[in-house]
Amino acid sequence: MALTTAGAYLRKSTLSFEQYLYEYEKRWNINPQRPLKLHEYRDRTLYNTWDLSYARLKNDDPDAAQLLKLLAYFDNQHIWHDLLRAGISDHSPEWLLNAAVDLVDFENAMGTLVDYCFVEVHSSTLTYSMHACVHDWTFGGLNKIIDTQSYWYAFDCIANSINKEDWHFLGHLRYAHLAPHAARLARDRFVQSDLFQNTLHNWIYKIEYVTQLLSEQVQLVAAGVLLERALAGKEKALGRDHNSTLYTVHNLGDLYAHQGKLDEAEQMYIRALAGYEKALGRDHTWTLDTVNNLGILYRDQGKLDEAEQMYIRALAGRERALGRDHASTLNTVNNLGILYRAQGKLDEAEQMYIRALAGRERALGRDHTSTLSTANNLGNLYRAQGKLDRAEQIFKRIGRKQDECS
Repeated sequence: MALTTAGAYLRKSTLSFEQYLYEYEKRWNINPQRPLKLHEYRDRTLYNTWDLSYARLKNDDPDAAQLLKLLAYFDNQHIWHDLLRAGISDHSPEWLLNAAVDLVDFENAMGTLVDYCFVEVHSSTLTYSMHACVHDWTFGGLNKIIDTQSYWYAFDCIANSINKEDWHFLGHLRYAHLAPHAARLARDRFVQSDLFQNTLHNWIYKIEYVTQLLSEQVQLVAAGVLLERALAGKEKALGRDHNSTLYTVHNLGDLYAHQGKLDEAEQMYIRALAGYEKALGRDHTWTLDTVNNLGILYRDQGKLDEAEQMYIRALAGRERALGRDHASTLNTVNNLGILYRAQGKLDEAEQMYIRALAGRERALGRDHTSTLSTANNLGNLYRAQGKLDRAEQIFKRIGRKQDECS
């Protein structure tokens, strides 16, 4: 009988058998409050069936009913305990503490939703999911009025699930399951409501991590929606020229550039540059980052003379502020080489590539991808100059490395 009970429990749970035994030893009766069965309703539409089931669920297990309503603010795929626990705070309502803090309490609540056929369990991935139609019903039927607390709780769950040290690695596969939940935050019903109005909420500081996640996971439309809301919020709460506001302006410029909205990106970069120069000075690293990005944008727009001016300024400033061999300095050197090549200034391009290559070899090593990228640029330049022996040496070096990696 005990094995049958355990098997029935585990079929609707993401707990492993070892976790089940551990929790069983701690509490003996692992699920005393939720021996529920789903009642069938004949001759009903799906929505009526879900409404009637939900009414019974609210009566029999109010915490599970609240949890089902909350899930409308998340994506319908890949729901797991640590995600929902990440947003818990001292201000969380009692029902949420009951349902989401402890793993077994969460499993019991989700198991009830499995019994009611509102969610499905996926033991192989240790996650739950909800059919798209059920999810739409939870959003449109159970949340006819957007709940501000639920929205910001979902936001905190996502923001707090991002390791701040992973800023440059948010495109990795381990964050792929988090991105759809972040994209959910940008739905029209949310952004068109008054959620973002009249408040200085922690979201305006956490938004950069969420939008970086979306950008790296190529969810550019959702990232743009949230960044635009963040900008409006910061302008109202902090002012147009606050450093944090300008940081978002710069990031919007980056996003627009990635989307191919070059004119909009130019406006953002110019605004950020003017603000940084006034607040931080011409040689501050944030100022120089914007100068460099504006140079890249001008190059993409075909404004090569303007791009050259930006690169030369960025290079001089970064040499003073960071040193000749800093990675950011060498990035600008390499970019200037690319620009000179596009302008037909092959000798100047060669000087830049040689300098960038030597610096990257010292700083990163001969086999780093950035080093090899510069080497490839130099090889192509040598070929264009007719220096075929030098080009051959470069390409043989790159080829040997590719063979080692294959």
